[in-house]
Amino acid sequence: MEETGRKSWVREHLWLLALIAGALVFVGWAGPMLSSKPIEAVWKVDFYELAKGSRENIWVGRILFGAGGTPVLATYWIFYGIVICGIVSALLAKRNPRFFELGLMLNVVAGILFLTSNIFYDYNNCFLTIKESSFIDYLEDWQSLASTRMAFGTVFATLFSFLAAILHLSGAYNAKRFALRDLLEIAIFSAAAIVLDLIQHFIPSFAVTGGSIGIATLPLLYVALRHGPLAGFVAGGLVFGLITCITDGYGVFLYPFDYLIGFGSVAILGFFKPLIFGENQRNYSLKGEIFIFIGCALAGLVRFIGSSLSSIVNYGLNLVGAMAYNVWYVFGSALISAVLLMALYGPLLRLQKSFPPNPSK
Repeated sequence: MEETGRKSWVREHLWLLALIAGALVFVGWAGPMLSSKPIEAVWKVDFYELAKGSRENIWVGRILFGAGGTPVLATYWIFYGIVICGIVSALLAKRNPRFFELGLMLNVVAGILFLTSNIFYDYNNCFLTIKESSFIDYLEDWQSLASTRMAFGTVFATLFSFLAAILHLSGAYNAKRFALRDLLEIAIFSAAAIVLDLIQHFIPSFAVTGGSIGIATLPLLYVALRHGPLAGFVAGGLVFGLITCITDGYGVFLYPFDYLIGFGSVAILGFFKPLIFGENQRNYSLKGEIFIFIGCALAGLVRFIGSSLSSIVNYGLNLVGAMAYNVWYVFGSALISAVLLMALYGPLLRLQKSFPPNPSK
């Protein structure tokens, strides 16, 4: 009886445990505060000579803003902003368990970002120390000398983010479980998205900037709309995102922003499911069409933000260049997928009534 009581307490207080785990992510700040040394960049006629500097105290502003306290590429604002949103989701899950799904997605994204975050921290500090356009040429040498990174703080932040994600997963699992039929449907449409993405590679791009418009996200949006945000995130950010990141061949370093955030963004449409497929709704409605468009537009916006950040961090583009490169094909793909999904709204409504998702309790 006592053991049963403990299990019951843990199940009822998963939100609190997830909140605490999320808060402990900030322990990662101790890494650079305790171990960092700066790099000295001395100008030698026509190049910079890099060398390790003396021990210095690293305060929170350096972590969030980089060297000099100038917010040029404050990627850690994004990382910790996601963590804070995860903490808020845990708090909201106390009243509504559906927020466990949101918290799970946020903490998975945060954990993967922290796992690859040393390069962002080095990039930021290198950019702000070597103040010229060719700073990217010094990045490899900088990283070989750098101790001004998150150090063991990266490990702490990653572990606590994934611990919070596991706790959110437990809460989401208690609130909703998928039947085998649902899992098969999610797998089939994830595979369909991968096939569409492969076909897209054979379609030439006529844009000066590169990139190509495609409808690979359409099956993923369908999964999010039918089965909710958690299924959409798993299908888009984890399954489709990871597989296409590998098959595209550009490098796994692009996965966090371009693929995890970029395609995991389809989960946003899932949050509009109650407004599109209402419990008492039996017929086609303009309201459903509007919320499909809004959900697809927001998903496209988040993908655009992720891809633009990737262009800045991984390729050294400035903000305007990154936005110009990504805007046409990201929003073009989002618009086509939104129009097709809106055209299919009537059949989808009938499918939802005839074969509703069937969580196994």
